[in-house]
Amino acid sequence: MKLLLKSTLIAMLLLLAQGCSKTESENPLDTAQTNLVRTWRAANVSINNLPLALLGAAVPGIDITTIRLTFRADKTFQASGLGILGTALPPTGTWAFDNNNPNKIIINPGNLSGELSNLSAIAGTMTFQISTANTPLSALGPMATIRVDMVPG
Repeated sequence: MKLLLKSTLIAMLLLLAQGCSKTESENPLDTAQTNLVRTWRAANVSINNLPLALLGAAVPGIDITTIRLTFRADKTFQASGLGILGTALPPTGTWAFDNNNPNKIIINPGNLSGELSNLSAIAGTMTFQISTANTPLSALGPMATIRVDMVPG
């Protein structure tokens, strides 16, 4: 009887220990979406690795304090206060992770592909390469890389 009781207790402890040792790892896409879904404001903007402040007269019409990007859980987004950056990013549309990669995003309309880096609930960076043809940014060359450092707001 004692042997049966000891065996049962050991078996129960092993099962309990095994059940407690399992940890579910979070899906990186779920984590990225949870971090992305909110309204962001631009903390810094650079074009071709130059901060907007250094570009001066070459890029008029951008006030980074007004830039807001809202990403919603239903995969829609809204952008406002873009100034001439609005030629690159539509004011409304949809978003998705590119090929299920939590570090790449696609914005539509326009099929604009970008990189997400350092994305958390309190900060993140979006980087897009855009064509500058027929835009106020054409003086910067045929292509420009826009980087937006974001914080909630």
